Amino acid sequence: MFTILSSFIIKRYKHIFVFSITCFVIALLIASKIGMDSNMEGMLPANSESLKASMEYEEAFDSQDNVLVVVRGDSNQAEAYIEELGERLMLEKTVSNVLYKVEMDTLDEYFHLYIDSKYYRNLESDLNDYNSSLSNFLRNKDFASFSNLFTERLDNADEESKEKLFNLYAKLLSSNYDLSEHEEKELFSALIFGELLEIQEDSKYIVNDSMNTYLMVIKPNIAMENFMKDRVIFFNRLEGFISHTKDAGNYNVEVGITGGAFVQDNEADNTMFNGFFSTAFITFILIILFIVLSFRRLILPLAAGFPLLLGALLATAFAYLAYKNLNMFSISFAVLLLGLGIDFAVHIISRYLEERGAGRTVRDAVTITIKETSSGMLVGATTTAIAFLTFLIAEFKAFTQMGVISGMGIFILCITMIFLMPTIILLMDIKKSTHKPIKESGYTFLMPIGKTVEKRPLVLVIIVGIVALSLLGNVLNTEIKTDMSKIYPQDMESLTWLEVVEEEFDYNPTSLIFMVDSIEELMLVIAKFSNEDGIKRLDSILEYMPQEQDYKINVINQLNEGLNHRKDNEYPSTPMEIIGGFQNIKDAANRNGIATDSEGYRRIEEIIDSIEGDTSLMTLRSIMKELSFMDNEAIGELQLGAEKLTIEQLPDSLKSNFVGKDGKLSVEAIPNKNIWESENYNTIASAIKDASGRNPVGMPAIMNEVTIYVKKDILKISLFCITSLFIILLIMFRSIKDAFIILIPLLLTIFMTLGIVPIFKTDLNIFSVIAFPVLIGIGVDSGVHLLHRIKTSQDKDIPYILTHTGKAIMMTTITTLIGFGSLYFTNHPGLSSFGLLTIVGMSLCLVLTLTLLPALYLVLYRKDIRKIVQPSNQ
Repeated sequence: MFTILSSFIIKRYKHIFVFSITCFVIALLIASKIGMDSNMEGMLPANSESLKASMEYEEAFDSQDNVLVVVRGDSNQAEAYIEELGERLMLEKTVSNVLYKVEMDTLDEYFHLYIDSKYYRNLESDLNDYNSSLSNFLRNKDFASFSNLFTERLDNADEESKEKLFNLYAKLLSSNYDLSEHEEKELFSALIFGELLEIQEDSKYIVNDSMNTYLMVIKPNIAMENFMKDRVIFFNRLEGFISHTKDAGNYNVEVGITGGAFVQDNEADNTMFNGFFSTAFITFILIILFIVLSFRRLILPLAAGFPLLLGALLATAFAYLAYKNLNMFSISFAVLLLGLGIDFAVHIISRYLEERGAGRTVRDAVTITIKETSSGMLVGATTTAIAFLTFLIAEFKAFTQMGVISGMGIFILCITMIFLMPTIILLMDIKKSTHKPIKESGYTFLMPIGKTVEKRPLVLVIIVGIVALSLLGNVLNTEIKTDMSKIYPQDMESLTWLEVVEEEFDYNPTSLIFMVDSIEELMLVIAKFSNEDGIKRLDSILEYMPQEQDYKINVINQLNEGLNHRKDNEYPSTPMEIIGGFQNIKDAANRNGIATDSEGYRRIEEIIDSIEGDTSLMTLRSIMKELSFMDNEAIGELQLGAEKLTIEQLPDSLKSNFVGKDGKLSVEAIPNKNIWESENYNTIASAIKDASGRNPVGMPAIMNEVTIYVKKDILKISLFCITSLFIILLIMFRSIKDAFIILIPLLLTIFMTLGIVPIFKTDLNIFSVIAFPVLIGIGVDSGVHLLHRIKTSQDKDIPYILTHTGKAIMMTTITTLIGFGSLYFTNHPGLSSFGLLTIVGMSLCLVLTLTLLPALYLVLYRKDIRKIVQPSNQ
């Protein structure tokens, strides 16, 4: 078969080259359309519990993700900016809801229900105490009892609010029509509840205590089936609105975007993708440069770049046709294909130069190269491809995609190299068809290693075994870390702004979300979580509802009954009673340290002066007219509403965040522990499931299940991969010994890598563990090439084979190391750890392949042959 193949290539090499250029253009057009998809939900299997929970949640709510916009600056500037930005975003199709302030005017008649229950208990105590100032006022409803009530409240008020309370009261007495509605509420709450309370304005921004940091909560409108595309559009539009609004209004504010894993994952993906293509390009240049230096030739190694690019483009085009988008795991296939693709070129060039070095013509050298290397390359590519195709048994969809793309990509590159690399050699060297040998040398430093292996194979096997056993402790303590926060780049802008949110608002959006069916169920759930370890608090619609409404309304009814009661004494206050009342107020002001130059003190003095200066009936009637609020009818109008506030009466901006279809209510569990740690997550998730009967949703829930599938799939894939390779090697070499000779170095590579990686203070994570099946798939290729050469070159000794075939294996390993090693320098800890693990593993695999594999061969076949090869000097 390979004789026919070599004849075809030699006869049709020009046609093959023209055809390859056509394929290059077509593949480039198709590959340019490929996209990226980091949606973890789309990578989970259909029976995933968190996926089911997310789908159920999104049937009731538009989105489970929140994006936070943080605005810092002067309050006037910040409020104006956030108002303008909010108005723009509310019209944006990619935005489901915007919340940056709560419109309290719709709740005006219920303001008293938001007053803390402890004040209602004080009020209840006063109402039940016959001798209290409040009870006395409700019975008499005269100026004297009203003044006594006020002076008592003033005496008991805290120092910061005394002057404000006095000014409000004085303003009421001098002209009650001057009081604003807000001031009336403040004064009334102080007289009734015994303390000057903060009454909300018509609108309340989400702002810190210092009034210099504002928060806007945005729910994106992203369709699950177009997650990646919609997410890109959403963030591009949001960043555009933020920048345009700031520039158009010339606002002097700082603005940043942050949030939970939804935001962090987007920024991490951008960091990874932006650096990935430049890394791949640099990797390509470094690989070609290494090949040039290794072969000490310029043109031929450079020419290998064309079939390498063509094969990579064909593989990418296949990926587009099969999947349209690459996920964050399968994107690593690009450097994988660059590293493995050049391996095929190295084997071809190395064997060609070896044959030319023996004095053969270009045609003869190419013919032998195709015949002798194609079978090994196809065997290696097939075993590597099958190793990756074992990923198909994974439940985690990201692995199945990575397996198919990598497996088929390797096979595509192998076929491309077998046809195109000899074609390029013929195009370049066909005119050099002489018998003049080309100077070609192997890696001579491998010869002493080969002699040592050949002389002491059993000793070498024992030494490797001892080294492996010394690493047993580290291997047994191996643990896959699930903390996703350590996988993201630490210099992301969203993390910087997240620290601001945590500091100013005591809020971390990395949380778990679940839903309940009714307000009654919500109250039961909150009661169950009151002492739950690991939960800081639960955010729900109840946070915006008055607490203990039934109790408060009972107290309000008792108060209203007193306000509605006609006063016992219908006689008007006498002049002396009025003067005495005002004097008591002035004495209370002096007693409580009210400044004599304050507005309230001035008003009271003016009233007292007017009474003392003119005690005529006209003056008294004028004063009593100002005190018209003291009559029964006016006092009756002070009654508080006794109806409960329902969820339906809350502002729409609040309801859209917490209330879904069919009355479903959303609850956000804010943890006080690192929720990325699986132990912490499982504790909180179990509590949520027990309390609500539902699994939580959110990126922590998704990632927790992803890590479960990754750990389970990696073990399953690795075992299946090794088993499959053993069967394939058994079929190919028709020898159990040969199968074990190749597999033992691979297994020791995995074992020793697990033992050595902790030395670098690096933890295993869901990215780095992918390296193990990758190491098996790549490592088997080198083992197959070396064993194939040993068995088919009975006239060559181990030192010679290591010097030449070992050179090719070493070069291919180094090119692979360059490919994967480049990932170590990316600004993405997940990919960086994957790169480090691959560097360690591939280095070990190289050492064990060049030493342990031939040593095992010599040990296992010692009884069958006395001498495998002739001395190298012959």
